[in-house]
Amino acid sequence: YNRDPELRKSLPKQEKFNTLCISCLVESKDKAVILGKRGTTVSESQNSYQVTSAGFMDLLETDQTFLWDQVLRELEEETAMTKDQIVRDRVLCVVEAQQEYNTTVDICFLAYSKLNADQILENAKAAVDKHEQELIKISDRTEALRLLETERWDPASAATLMIYLGLC
Repeated sequence: YNRDPELRKSLPKQEKFNTLCISCLVESKDKAVILGKRGTTVSESQNSYQVTSAGFMDLLETDQTFLWDQVLRELEEETAMTKDQIVRDRVLCVVEAQQEYNTTVDICFLAYSKLNADQILENAKAAVDKHEQELIKISDRTEALRLLETERWDPASAATLMIYLGLC
């Protein structure tokens, strides 16, 4: 259901449910943040900026992983980062956002990496889902603010970056 926009559109209003998502902003060893610019061929948030990695929570009957395990899975898929490259993490916020066909609830994490920004970007060239987005590093608060003000953003990602920057 989460991954089929046509099915979501076809359901009556009383059958539409919130979608649980996870996202993670990565701060590199050299204090840059890694953001993604989504492509045109992805199913959600085309041509918009987002935090380093994001995705639907995979809640399978046989899956007994915790939230952080899913964040690590997304980070590995989208950046090729592994658990041992993360120093620490924390939940920054929970964001409810109305999307085109449903409401999402994102649990938004901040992860601190042992790698510098250039290493993260270089490693990401080998990521399984590298086609979903172009990763960029932002080392300057002014540039982050400019992007927030002038570009299209995934709502949870914008909120995560604003909290990270101390704007709310």
